[in-house]
Formats: sequence, structure tokens, C-alpha cells
Amino acid sequence: MDDGIFHKCHRGSADAGTEEEETPPNIELGEGVARNHAVVFTDGDKCILFPSCERGATETFVNGRSLQQVLSDLGVEEDAQICRQSEKPEVSGYELQHGDRVIFGRHYFVFVVPSMGSPEIMIASGKVDYVEARNEWQVEQRSAMQRRFSGIHASIFGGSLMGLGAGKSGALQLAERDEVIEAQRAEISELKQQLAAAKAEIRELKHIAGGTLASSTVAHILSGDYRLETSQAGDIKIDRISAAIKKTFTESIDKMMAVEALLSRKQRRATPESGDSAPRPGSILRRAVSEGSRKDMRVRVGLGESEGLAVGN
Repeated sequence: MDDGIFHKCHRGSADAGTEEEETPPNIELGEGVARNHAVVFTDGDKCILFPSCERGATETFVNGRSLQQVLSDLGVEEDAQICRQSEKPEVSGYELQHGDRVIFGRHYFVFVVPSMGSPEIMIASGKVDYVEARNEWQVEQRSAMQRRFSGIHASIFGGSLMGLGAGKSGALQLAERDEVIEAQRAEISELKQQLAAAKAEIRELKHIAGGTLASSTVAHILSGDYRLETSQAGDIKIDRISAAIKKTFTESIDKMMAVEALLSRKQRRATPESGDSAPRPGSILRRAVSEGSRKDMRVRVGLGESEGLAVGN
């Protein structure tokens, strides 16, 4: 195909090989060709290609693929592919088709059936040329190498990467696994941030509760949403407390305990007169009642929709 040398396949057998044999072949080739490389057997209007040795099976290519692979795809076992005689072969081979690109070692040919066109016209028209045939061979070689590497990778790593998706390359599987890991890390980081924000909010609410209740505010617990509200004439209203404290029952109890502790500390600061006993700290409900009485206020502690406790003067 590259230098315009033609070989005609006559009726019978035509051997391809090198001239180093005692009986030279019909088609003498050079580099990359074994002494007894391949056989082309012509029977009527059919030309059948056989390898004559193992090297001929692996280094003879049809349309870019090795003859060994082509015959294997046709169902011919490797032991039955070699034709070791120049007479009519007793094994199955590949029937050449018009326009097939055939490579013996480093020598490129195109098979032409005369009744279907001339090789000069086919090559001149650009339907097939040396560059195209070589590129075709290179593509098939790369594919075969990738298949071999995939087999080696599977034998080494086993099924460790196959769980992520069948039929995908190792690189794609690793990329998918990395994406899953990164997503999990991002989720963990977000949860940590939410936890830190919740802790900071609790600390801030406890601080605000301690500062506002120091001026005799009234605690009001609603059983429906467990809100802590503060109200007193003249005090600054902090609306965000009622909107923010909508957490859990445990958080509400913690805030109530903090309020009681604050009131207890204020009572302990008072200096008792000599001979008098220290005042007994009262609970938040008793203190709320006493302060409400002094300031003419009314307090209601809700225990439910059907129950209640009202305190007034």
C-alpha cells in the first residue's frame, strides 16, 4: 500500500514469509515477518487467510485487529488457527473481503477483488491509504493495551473498585468515591457549625436573661411553645428573646434554673440585721407573686388549655 507493490492471489495457496527459508514463499516480505508467516488460500471466488505460526497469528492484522483476535471472534480456538501446510488447509480461517486492510509485520496491503474495482483507483480516490491503515492499527493497539491493563488492575485490586459502578474505568470510580467522601465531609462541617451556633445562642440567651431579669421582671412560661417572656413597665422590651427561645423543653428548664440561681444570689447579697436570720430564698413563683402584689401586677402561669393558676391582689 505504501510503495505500490502488488501480489496476485492465484488459485491454490500463496505463502507469505521471508526468503531465508529453504523453499522461499510466494510473497517475500522483510521486516517484522516470520519465515513462514501466513497463507492465503484461494478456492473459487474466495480468498481465505490463515496464520502459519504463532507469530503470524499475532503479527498479521486485518483492519487493524490481529488475525488471532479476528479468528477468536469467529469462534476458532487458538490451537486450531495455525495452518502448517501449503495445501488446502483443514482449519478455519478468515475470508478476505474487498477493501480489507491487511498488515504482515510492517508491510501494509489492501485486498481488492478485481470484479469490484482496481487497486489503483481505490488508492487514488482516497478510500484507503497507508496513513489511514496505520492510524486504524494504532487505535486498535491502544484499545488492546487498555484491555490488558484493565485485566491486570482487576487481578491486583480484585473487586474493591467495582462496587461503585460496573463497566466504568478505575479513574472514574475513584473520582466518584472522592465526591462521596467530600460530600460527607461538607455535611459534617455544616453540622459542626450549626452545633457551635446553637451553643453560642444558648450562652447569649442565658446572658440576656440574667441582665434583664435583674430589674424585677416577671417570668411567664407557656406550655405550648415553652417561651420565656419578660414584661415590666419602664423596662426595655427585648422582642428577640420570645422569638429565639423556641428550642426544646430541656433548654427552657435550663433557663428557668438560671433565673432561680440569679434570684438566690440577689437575696444572699442582702445584709441581715443583727440577731435576725438570713432571709430564705424563695422560688421564682413566690417572688413573682410578691413583686406582682407590690406593683399591682397580675401573673398567670399556664399549665394547659384546661388548667390554670391565677394570682392577684
